[in-house]
Amino acid sequence: GMTLTITEISGRRYRINIKCNPYPSGGQQGVSFKLLRGATGLLEWGLSTTLMDVNTGYPGYLTYVYTSTASGSATYKMQLKAATNNTAVADYGDGTFPRQFWIEDIGNT
Repeated sequence: GMTLTITEISGRRYRINIKCNPYPSGGQQGVSFKLLRGATGLLEWGLSTTLMDVNTGYPGYLTYVYTSTASGSATYKMQLKAATNNTAVADYGDGTFPRQFWIEDIGNT
């Protein structure tokens, strides 16, 4: 997964952007993703076993908009796990497809 900490301002909207490349090295399986703000889940999504085969990456992009209710530090995380079989899955990145996680301030509500 990936982690990013920012300083938020109350009432501002933030666009959270994730670019990842899940890669099941432990066998064909589904992959589950979870976006968190601190310990609170904001969004969970997944890819089925029919899309994920051994040693084959599947590039994915996600955008999520969050409105801050308080000013201060906030930590966002993207977690990645095998959805079935408890086998290995990774978020692969290289020079041609880097993993990315960024947050943009997109204005007031």
